[in-house]
Amino acid sequence: LNYQPGLNSCSMLNQAKNEGKIRSLTIIRYESLNSDYVKEMNGYQEGWTFSINGDSKPTGCSNYTLNKGDTVKWKYN
Repeated sequence: LNYQPGLNSCSMLNQAKNEGKIRSLTIIRYESLNSDYVKEMNGYQEGWTFSINGDSKPTGCSNYTLNKGDTVKWKYN
């Protein structure tokens, strides 16, 4: 995907879905964590984690704003 200022890991997934690169996506809000969380992607529910530039992030996907050149990887556990 092309870099856009202000994009976070969740909004990146929404962009991928809009471009047809992901079939389905459900993102929910966890107020207690003050973050969004991927509940389902392409039919796989729960268990999604992500890393930025090879480092796992102990935060929700909406809490990290991407920088130009970042590599985001999603993994289903």
